[in-house]
Amino acid sequence: MLHIPRTVAILGCVLMCLAQPTLADSLPDGFSNHKFNDGNDPVTKGGVTTFTLKNRQCSDIDYGDGRGENDCRNGMVRSTVLGRPTARLGQSFEYRFELRVVPPLSYAGFQNPEHLGHLSTGRDSRLRLATWEGNKLHNWLYQMKLEARRGVTFMDRVCFDRYAMTNWNSFVFQVGWESDKTGWSKAFCNDRLIWSQERVATSQPSQCYVANLCEPGVRKNPTEFIFILGPLMSGVGADWARYGFKSQFTDFESPITVQFRNMAIRRVKR
Repeated sequence: MLHIPRTVAILGCVLMCLAQPTLADSLPDGFSNHKFNDGNDPVTKGGVTTFTLKNRQCSDIDYGDGRGENDCRNGMVRSTVLGRPTARLGQSFEYRFELRVVPPLSYAGFQNPEHLGHLSTGRDSRLRLATWEGNKLHNWLYQMKLEARRGVTFMDRVCFDRYAMTNWNSFVFQVGWESDKTGWSKAFCNDRLIWSQERVATSQPSQCYVANLCEPGVRKNPTEFIFILGPLMSGVGADWARYGFKSQFTDFESPITVQFRNMAIRRVKR
């Protein structure tokens, strides 16, 4: 048997250990990677989950709903996780997390005439950080967005401006999921109430236009409500050439990085 000196064996072990990649932690309880991330899965370390978007890095996995569509065809780029448990009609939930945007961020949104009458400014953002959607096609209900000019917004209200967004900030969304006027919702940014609804059907969108993945004038009646966390840059769709766009993608300077921590979902009583 070949004898290897103890000092050589120890040195070899050290070199092998140094060569091994540092293993990431598991995602926080209740969260799982979205199957359409296509290599853009977030990385969790030390209680912080880091999401990174790269321009045009998209998934070509078919949605599986018979439309023959996928993220690459629609120009969508994502690094997201799904939150559990899934809320159901008649239940009240609280969604809580802290976030910070890692500079630099140059994406400044876009001019969108579709949102006139819905939003307060002449610009919108295709970059979403958190979404709550019903279990129907094109059924997005509440959204948190990001762009360099206004910072982080929730339902068009500035949550953390462009100067504060690079610090750690807390966000809490509480909602009673109802299809009639017993529904309610509240959103807090660093404990500041910025959004409040009373006696509304929270299963129906309050800002419905095409770019928000909503079909104006079409009432949908979801029974479950899905929470998706992490940056998602929406594209312009497969008909991009027809509408005069250069491609189906919303191009941006890579990468876009956002970090989250203390992510939690829980049922609440009002």
